[in-house]
Amino acid sequence: MADLAAFRVFKSSLAAPPQMWSTHPSNADREENAKRRYIAAVIDQRSAWLLFKNADLLKASISKLLLGETASSAPTLPPDQLFERLDQQYRMSYLDPAYHGSYFNRSTVRHAKSISELYASEPSNALAAARTLYPKTLSTDVERRRALQEEAALLNGIINGTLKKSGDAMRFRGREVAHRQLPALTAKVDTELAIFDDRLRQHDRLCRTTHVALARTINTVGDDGAPASAGWHDYLRGLLVVHHYATHAEAILRDANAHYQNTLRRQVTKRAGQKANLDVILAAAKVPYRALARIHAEAASLKLDATLLARLSAASWSAQLQELKLSEPTKESLPNWVKVADGWFNSAISNLGSLRFAGQGNGRTSETLEASHHRGASAFDRSMILLNEIVEVLVTSHLNIPPSRILPPQKPKGQVALQVAIERDLARPPRQTRR
Repeated sequence: MADLAAFRVFKSSLAAPPQMWSTHPSNADREENAKRRYIAAVIDQRSAWLLFKNADLLKASISKLLLGETASSAPTLPPDQLFERLDQQYRMSYLDPAYHGSYFNRSTVRHAKSISELYASEPSNALAAARTLYPKTLSTDVERRRALQEEAALLNGIINGTLKKSGDAMRFRGREVAHRQLPALTAKVDTELAIFDDRLRQHDRLCRTTHVALARTINTVGDDGAPASAGWHDYLRGLLVVHHYATHAEAILRDANAHYQNTLRRQVTKRAGQKANLDVILAAAKVPYRALARIHAEAASLKLDATLLARLSAASWSAQLQELKLSEPTKESLPNWVKVADGWFNSAISNLGSLRFAGQGNGRTSETLEASHHRGASAFDRSMILLNEIVEVLVTSHLNIPPSRILPPQKPKGQVALQVAIERDLARPPRQTRR
């Protein structure tokens, strides 16, 4: 009983959010208060919705409140279809417990400037290597990395003023620390985080290389009856090129747009008597526009196979992006340009996110490759093996140089023309936005 009473789900944080956001006690404080007088009980597995008299009516009213003016025109779906769509979004192979969380909320390609950086030397026995790719010990590295990320975010938040220390004193890893020690602690945490990042990236390279090596051993029978390569190793490499390109293109457009939005916000919210500097706004606006224009210019060179296009529900990548009708901003066009630019940026970001998820892979685990090795290529979905429609990328994935300075995104004052999914590298596929 004593052990149960002492157990805590939440931990006390080094920092607290700014007072303007502090409308409720922290999770750790609430748990501590709830367990001051601990009473053991069997966990009730029933839904919490049973506490409400009319749960369905409440859900509908809350949905209408959130949708606002669009509630009357928003399409509706029967509950079974709605839940099926939600299940499809979360039915992603990287969420499989067998991977021990190694792919959750983490980009596996954004750190790499070139595709060659994403592979290692092929193992001598790919089949044997595939059986040991995801040991249980992998979860230890994943959990430690997440803890270090949280520490780094808290330390940086206190240093730059977006967070405030919890209580009168700051405690870091069990000991009290002074504010002047924070930069050194941040450097220490960053060094430790880099070590675990490198470990997981080495594991990523091992997995990719093993899968490609294993896929190369899978053969089919050609028209002449002789064994022929199924082309799976080329297909897996092609998927990675698409994923790498989309990840970097999306990241650069997001970063450039965030810088532009922050610049715009600072200029239009100046004190009374101060005028906005149009030259500063114009210079910032041109950065995301040129990134957007480049993405559209290269669209025709990105040729996807039938399976990827089906995932995008598009005839081609160019058709998915649509023709760019937004011109580069000038001083004369800037007032009207600002009103419509958000829609173009958000639409491209959403489409790139969809392409990133489509190119993330086919959910072909090492076990699937291993089974196909023993039973023949018929174990695969034949629509995936189309040698005449293999992914072909004629552009280079070099959209990977971030701006020299990236400001944290803030909500713009102007009205956003289209909704955009929150950035999540590996959490869920974003909904597509359409103009």
